[in-house]
Amino acid sequence: MSIVHSLHNALSDRGSANRLAQVQTIPRQTETIPNNSLGAACLAVALGLGLAAPVVAQQGSDLRPYAPGTPQLGIGGTPDSPANAILPQDEDWSWLRTVPLSERSAVDRLRFVPLNADGSIYASFGFDGRFGFEYFDDATFGDQPGDDLDWHLRANLFAGVTFGDRARIFGALKFGQVEDSDFPVPPVDDDGPDLHQAFAELSFGDMFGLSVQDAFVRVGRQELHYGAGRLISIRNGPNVRNDYDGVLARIAAGGVIADAFAFRPTENDPGLWNNNTDDTRAVWGLYTTAPITTFAPNASGLLGRANLDLFYIGFDREVSPYAFQPTPLDETRHTIGARFWTSGPPTDGWNLEIEGGFQFGDADGLAGGDGDIRAGYLAGSVTYGYADTRWTPVIGVDFGINTGDDDPTDDRLGTFRAPFPPGRFFGEASPLGAGNLMGLRPGITVSPSDKLSLTARYEAFWRVETEDGIYAPPQVPIRGNAGDDRFIGQEVALLASYRLSDTATLGGSIARFETGGYLSDNGPNEDVTAASLKLDIRF
Repeated sequence: MSIVHSLHNALSDRGSANRLAQVQTIPRQTETIPNNSLGAACLAVALGLGLAAPVVAQQGSDLRPYAPGTPQLGIGGTPDSPANAILPQDEDWSWLRTVPLSERSAVDRLRFVPLNADGSIYASFGFDGRFGFEYFDDATFGDQPGDDLDWHLRANLFAGVTFGDRARIFGALKFGQVEDSDFPVPPVDDDGPDLHQAFAELSFGDMFGLSVQDAFVRVGRQELHYGAGRLISIRNGPNVRNDYDGVLARIAAGGVIADAFAFRPTENDPGLWNNNTDDTRAVWGLYTTAPITTFAPNASGLLGRANLDLFYIGFDREVSPYAFQPTPLDETRHTIGARFWTSGPPTDGWNLEIEGGFQFGDADGLAGGDGDIRAGYLAGSVTYGYADTRWTPVIGVDFGINTGDDDPTDDRLGTFRAPFPPGRFFGEASPLGAGNLMGLRPGITVSPSDKLSLTARYEAFWRVETEDGIYAPPQVPIRGNAGDDRFIGQEVALLASYRLSDTATLGGSIARFETGGYLSDNGPNEDVTAASLKLDIRF
């Protein structure tokens, strides 16, 4: 996948390592959305709840309150942090059954609404909202329109009903809006209201001698996000998160969590209640994850905090454009890969993550016939945190390489493609995505208080193959393959995040991207400046 995505997840998309699911710059298309008051009204209600109501501390040694900067491990059945999981359907609020109503905050009263006397049947409500401004100067290296100042609004509502240990239904609505943009606004930023999730879940772990909830199947529309999100992501950068129609089955046994899934994505069609299944794309696969101690019980130190993910992901797409191809390809890809990662506190010693995969498959239309796909990626990060030092600095470096195509005239396709990547792969100002890209990103984060974090980082990018171009995050070609220069450019960025409450965070960034020799040969090659200020509400 891409070069430096893991640190970007932690700092830009607010993601972090999880067991199964962790928690965009493309040409835009203008669309006026009726009933704009819906998102504003939802956000206003959420502001009152999110800023005013602290979360009651969770009870029990296996539960702890979520705090920004800590690993979000509330995925795949792990009990570590039920609050603020990357996927809202993986939050478990049943522990609130033991907290007296008088001791629950306003938010917690929405998270757990008992529907029978003992609370075994209960409803849960949640919200994911964001309001902010973005400014770009020469956002696409000088292509028109170049400058833009707009504001974004996102308002997603979640609701679920749990029926004891055996069954659950879950649903969500989504709304995204962009105003005052000089760019055409894409559906990934401006869409809805629309159905975001709607699935039924049945648990049956007791059939295998496990706890009831250790095995379940979910059928319907739902979010997906695996590992660091390099291949399948919620796409948290834009206003409109990814969703998929299909089936997921999960089993947890002996420390191993395994998913089998088959989905088609939904279409992001601007307008009201019109997002249907996309019949031109499909994704399926197996994803397993386990702590190293499952295989080496005596592991200690860094290895004792390590985890291993193994996966196969299949992907079919009927229209796949490439920088060196006159027409898009109809391709089917298979990715086999692994991910090694540690789950220690980021401010306390070493943490590392490395992920790689090999892609093979068929590309119909390559060189006028049927082609073979041979591609791959390697990416990761290394960090060290000083827990006993003032401001608890964390230094680190991200790295990565995504293969490109070395010969546009042959019948072998070497460009890496991620099935459903994050909406913003690299940096704050860069419109770069995966495919024919390698890079390096050192950075440092300091925390002057338990609420404030400040980050400075530098990024540099190169092409892998000179016969291939570069791509935007949805893998749309944005420049060709002229010249022999590999250096694309470099970026310096400063970011700040302030936690207003357990459910609200204010973040800002400013970045400058300076173009290199490759963009001089494939102009225009204007430098890019970007700035943003955003308020996030989540409960």
